[in-house]
Amino acid sequence: MKIVRKVLLLKDSIDFKNPFLLASIIGLTVVGTFYILTSRAATQVIFVEAESATTDDLVARKYDDPNASGGYIEFGQESSSDGGGGGDEEQWMGYTKPNAQNTGHISPRSSLTKISGTVIDDAWLNANNGGSRIVEGYHFTGQVTILADNVTLRDFYINGGRYGIYNGVFESNASKNLVIEDGEITNSTSSGIVASNATIRRLHIHHHGSDAIKPFSNVLIESNYISHLGSIPDSHADGVQMVSGSNVTVRGNFFDMRHDEPGYNNSQVIIMQTNIGNVDNILVEANWINGGGYSVQINDKGNGYGEPTNDRVINNRFGRDYQFGPLRTNNNTLTDRSGNVWDDTGQPI
Repeated sequence: MKIVRKVLLLKDSIDFKNPFLLASIIGLTVVGTFYILTSRAATQVIFVEAESATTDDLVARKYDDPNASGGYIEFGQESSSDGGGGGDEEQWMGYTKPNAQNTGHISPRSSLTKISGTVIDDAWLNANNGGSRIVEGYHFTGQVTILADNVTLRDFYINGGRYGIYNGVFESNASKNLVIEDGEITNSTSSGIVASNATIRRLHIHHHGSDAIKPFSNVLIESNYISHLGSIPDSHADGVQMVSGSNVTVRGNFFDMRHDEPGYNNSQVIIMQTNIGNVDNILVEANWINGGGYSVQINDKGNGYGEPTNDRVINNRFGRDYQFGPLRTNNNTLTDRSGNVWDDTGQPI
């Protein structure tokens, strides 16, 4: 049972600047909370997660994009696990630590519309989605290839396929401005996501034959929970594997990839190498990173493209379940490696 429930709000259709509307929402929240807390049958605590923001950016802050099509308010209950410290989730650098409860599809899986893996292009959108660029509420049994621009895929479950999601990065008609959010991707034989020009947020990516995410250029990877990779024997699974490209940010994610986990062949949590092209302008920030051979490796592959450039690995929390070390670079080429700490002690690395 998910601890966190996300209720989508249609930002475009609601005026959050209207003081009467805002007062009504606050009033209903207070009344509802009082009713539940005073009820004899009440065993759950309802809370509204408020951030340090004005009413104008209450929804937009969750997406870090004022032009996003929606936002959400989070409701939850106190944790009942033994030894826990109440219902508070771990925070770091403004992010809540992702887990299986606060990532993934919003709707129960049983309520998602189950279809085969498919190609989402303009023709599919017109025939199956009324022309809308927001695709939501699906359970796909196979690879989803997205070849239309400006698509948002949300509240979904993908099981199987060579890739979970592929946006045609190797094709001439690769999609642009793709948003993938609030979904679960599992059981692909190769990678969970292969994409460029994409935002990837609040996903639960787990139990794959090999890698989780292969980004190329212009990709934001944010607030995802990634675990249990490399189920195929002799695979070298990576959480994020980049072989060429630029302008990639990896921020606020939890990578749980212990190198000695039985049945899984983890290689690196994050690896960025100049394998088939240059690698430039990379930011790895405010993540929880645990496992791998080296947890983070950024270096020259030796194929003639030189060292990665303008790369920063800052303010991350590192676990100790790696094989060789937390961070490896050739010739100490990182632009900035400040603020990284051990997750268990908070001491600098």
